[in-house]
Amino acid sequence: MPWTSPQSVEAQKKIAAKEDLLKHIWALEMHPNEGLPVVLELNPYVEVVSRTPLKVRLTQCNIFFRDADGAYVDKTGPIKVQP
Repeated sequence: MPWTSPQSVEAQKKIAAKEDLLKHIWALEMHPNEGLPVVLELNPYVEVVSRTPLKVRLTQCNIFFRDADGAYVDKTGPIKVQP
């Protein structure tokens, strides 16, 4: 997950949310039948194999949690970044 600058707006809140997500991910080890939806950014290491149905292939072994302005973004769609 990308770094959050301590000087960013609401840095402690953003960092705490990331820590909480990490704790939930680690908890899955103890509960292997549970799931946890997360939003990932596949670009720039992705190529579209098929549009219908959508199938993609990673070209490198990197994926990232979706991030904007130092905060994890748990939604898809356009991101509104605060100035």
